[in-house]
Amino acid sequence: MASVLVLEDEDLIARLLADWLADAGYSVVGPVNTTDKALRVIAEHGIDAALLDINLGGDQRSFELGSMLLAQRIPFAFLTGYSVSLIPPGLRDCPRLEKPFDHDQVLAIVDELLGTAPA
Repeated sequence: MASVLVLEDEDLIARLLADWLADAGYSVVGPVNTTDKALRVIAEHGIDAALLDINLGGDQRSFELGSMLLAQRIPFAFLTGYSVSLIPPGLRDCPRLEKPFDHDQVLAIVDELLGTAPA
């Protein structure tokens, strides 16, 4: 069973993502709402893929974590309403799921990240 990190600061969205992923048979890591918590759960559990909200409230963004995952070849997608022009150049080609998204879009992008066929 593939494990997917959910990094999302909006509790309702985080729970919804976790439910959708668990119902689809994925092992959910988190959800967590800060990059520090994300790093801790990654170290404790390991992950196969991640869904990263870009804007985590205040001035916190998930770009540094995205760069780390990219360097480690762990697939991830940004969850965002941000224009691609606001994403650092080295991360602009990473998959993005624009908010608002739906159940099918989330599962499709996770399947794409993991290279699996849709259920």
